[in-house]
Parts: sequence; structure tokens; C-alpha cells
Amino acid sequence: MRQWIWAAVTVGIPCAAYAELEVCNDTEVRQTVAIGYKGQDDWVSEGWWNIQPGDCATPVKGDLTRRYYYIMSKASGWVFDDENIVFCTTSDAFTIVGDEDCEARGHRKDRFAKIDTGKTAKAFNVALSAVTRPAPPQEPEPGQYGEPFSDAATFQGCNTDIDPGYCSFYIDATKFFAYDDGRSNPYAFKLLMDLNPGTPVSVEGELVGVFDATAELVLSEVDTRAWTEADGLLDQMQGYWYAVDDPASQFNILGAERIGYYDGNYSGTEAIAVREWCDAFEGDGPYLYARDPENGEQYCYQITYVGDLDMTLMYLPAGRFLDYRRLD
Repeated sequence: MRQWIWAAVTVGIPCAAYAELEVCNDTEVRQTVAIGYKGQDDWVSEGWWNIQPGDCATPVKGDLTRRYYYIMSKASGWVFDDENIVFCTTSDAFTIVGDEDCEARGHRKDRFAKIDTGKTAKAFNVALSAVTRPAPPQEPEPGQYGEPFSDAATFQGCNTDIDPGYCSFYIDATKFFAYDDGRSNPYAFKLLMDLNPGTPVSVEGELVGVFDATAELVLSEVDTRAWTEADGLLDQMQGYWYAVDDPASQFNILGAERIGYYDGNYSGTEAIAVREWCDAFEGDGPYLYARDPENGEQYCYQITYVGDLDMTLMYLPAGRFLDYRRLD
């Protein structure tokens, strides 16, 4: 006995041009469609019609002899709004008589929606957008990819020129990568795309792996956070600087990276963080911690002064003052 939820809606308009049931794909993806109807003696289900965006198919030709027909549509990443009306289907092309004992007969069960063509319509057009819609983004189940993780971070940047694209940020001089490969929340990437390097953020997700100088994270949530004193100092340092005692020695602080140049030639990139401690030094900060990801070497500087045009760091443990000026 057929059962359904009585929530039928009209999903098309009567079509006077030709006597038929026409299904049109007004979505942006290919849809695979099956139909059901009452035959002479029993219920019948038929499929499949693969309908490209902008195309139509005609599952029922000639004058319509029934008021009610039933439809279901499948597409990857889309949700079909069924009405709990069950017909038998198979993976291959099919015409199946009867709607009961589907699995016992070697079929499977799929849920369909009801189409009301009207009392007198001989033709009818069904627009698939009335019964199917894009699936909402899903957050990964906890533990699906790695250990639960949350922390304060400094946004570094995003790269969408490669596939998959990624966004990166630093947590205490470790560079974290989150890849836009379908695992992370897509809205997190949208927020990050609008941020400048060096912006303080908070991140939540799952830690996939930790390597020598990098880590991989699947993002579930990301948001900007309140600025700390350390964030403010790092923000003041952003931009190009040169050494007063050797103007050929220059660097660009971008986000949480110090990108070095000598005489115009690239000399390396260090991960940096502003801390209240650095190695064995504590209590006379703030300190600038730097780490070379290539060889793992670490450097400590006491931040003596940072202004609009000048900056002084004391290299530790030597206690040597290093003066820098901002490049125009």
C-alpha cells in the first residue's frame, strides 16, 4: 500500500504546445531523473533520464491520462525534496511494475515527490528547481580527519592559483595550511580571502598532521579576534626595512614572515612571532622570535623600539643593537 506525506505542490505549469510530460533542468548541474505513475493494473517506475543544464526530457509522450505523476532527481552535491513516496529503482535503466517488496525483488527503494498536473491537463512541464536544491555545506564530524584543535593565530595569506587552493596562518612560528579541497568549511575560506596578512584570527578544526616547520588543519570555524599587544607590535613592523649599518641588507615583514634580501637578491624567509619570552630569555621582553624553516635555526631579539620610520632590535645573546629604517 502506497503511503506519502500529503504535502504535494505544483512543480510546473500546464503546457499546451505538445501533449506530454516534460521535465526541464533549470539548475546548473546535470540531473538524473526517474518517474513513477499508476499504470493499467499497478504502479510503474521508470528511469533514468540524464538531463543537462538548460535541456529537457520527455518521460511521458502523448496525452496525459493521469492527474498525478511522481518524480525524483539525483545530482552530486544536491538535495532532492522528496515527499516520502516510495518507488522501486535500480542503478541501470529500468521499468519496474509494482512498488512493494522492492529489495526482495532485487531492486532498491527511492523516495519521490508528487506532481499535480491538474484535472484536465493533457501536457505538463516540470521545472527541477522546484524539487531539488544545492546541499548546504557540511562541517566535518569531530575526529573525522584528526585531533580537535583550536588556537589563536596570525593570518598569513591565501593562494587560489593552484588546485587545491589553500590559506595559511601562523601559530607561534609554525605555519599551518588549510586546503580548499572539500574537507574544510567553505565559509571559513571566504572570510580569510578578505583579510590582510598579519590579521589576528582564531581558528577551530581538526589537526591532520604536524611536520618540522608546518602543520595541516581542516577548518571548521575561523573568525577575527581582539588585538593583543603582541599583535599590535607585529602590525607596526609590517613592511620593508633596511639595516642602517648595511643598507644592502633588507627585509620585508609580511604577516608573520620576515623575507630577506641582500643587494636585491632573495636570501631566505623566516617565521617570526612576538613573545614575552624567547629561548632562555624572559622578563625583559617583548622579544622577536625568528626561525629558519629550512635549517631549523632559531634567533632571539629583544624589541627595543618600533616607530613609524625606525626600529631597533637587540640580538641575543650577544647583546648587539641592530638599527633599521623603513624603506619608502
